[in-house]
Amino acid sequence: MTTRQIEVLLLRKRGFTQEKVAKILGTSRANVSIIERNAYKVVWAAQATLKAFEALHDDGIFLVPSRTSIYDIPRLIYLRGDALGIRVTIDENQIMTIIKSKGKIRQYRLVSPLAVRIKQNGQLLLQ
Repeated sequence: MTTRQIEVLLLRKRGFTQEKVAKILGTSRANVSIIERNAYKVVWAAQATLKAFEALHDDGIFLVPSRTSIYDIPRLIYLRGDALGIRVTIDENQIMTIIKSKGKIRQYRLVSPLAVRIKQNGQLLLQ
């Protein structure tokens, strides 16, 4: 977004008419209209990009708190997958194997939080 577009949007937000903005900026009302329209196109495109970005990154990342029983973790993963409309592709035994390989367990409980990401294709990433 250009400096001029920001100026126009700020002045319009303060309640100035396009005619008044044109006088302040030393241009025509038609030019202000074009600048404003193009500025909103930039804003709308940015909003759409952010929404798409959030959708890509809000695909199932959550934390399993420390002290959670490892036997509860598969159920939590499946519940999160269901809430996201994603079918988790691995079974409980595979989940338990992955959890145990992370080495964050003492007496069948997590020693520290476990970050779980359910990808759109149903695969899991545990960190």
